[in-house]
Amino acid sequence: MRTILVLSFFYALAAFGQSQAEDQAEIDAIIKKMYNSISFDANKPVDYATLDSIYHPDALIGKIDTARVQVFVAKEFREKNKKAFKKNNIKSFKEHEIKGITNIFGGVALRFSSYEFFLETSSGKYHIKGVNTFRLIKVPNQGWRIYSNFFSDNLTYPELPKEYFGN
Repeated sequence: MRTILVLSFFYALAAFGQSQAEDQAEIDAIIKKMYNSISFDANKPVDYATLDSIYHPDALIGKIDTARVQVFVAKEFREKNKKAFKKNNIKSFKEHEIKGITNIFGGVALRFSSYEFFLETSSGKYHIKGVNTFRLIKVPNQGWRIYSNFFSDNLTYPELPKEYFGN
């Protein structure tokens, strides 16, 4: 009987480990899709269909700086960005993750993601760094979805600490 219990424990542990690894891989893929989808230039527009597929329909996006906190429903945030990009003649926006740390338990996950983006307008080129914090939920029969994304950047906060860069 003791042997069966021990084997059952190790089997459950192995299954849990595989699930964690699979969850981590799915979350990594979602975060990569998010960064790729929001990046654009004259030849590649923002991929709104992919964004809709990886964000929960009720997802929130927030920008936190030293002057204020702004929180939007994800679709509202996208509409405001479309208008701002057009108004400010943004020619390209390329964002990618520098380093990501994910904590997962059950159907919830948190991702701390340092990033940088390169922005080109008619008046110049800019290089900005910051941190995205993602809260993800595992939706039954659908998989992981971004439920919230709050970010701050070095436009109003100091430069990112060195530990936020690479491995």
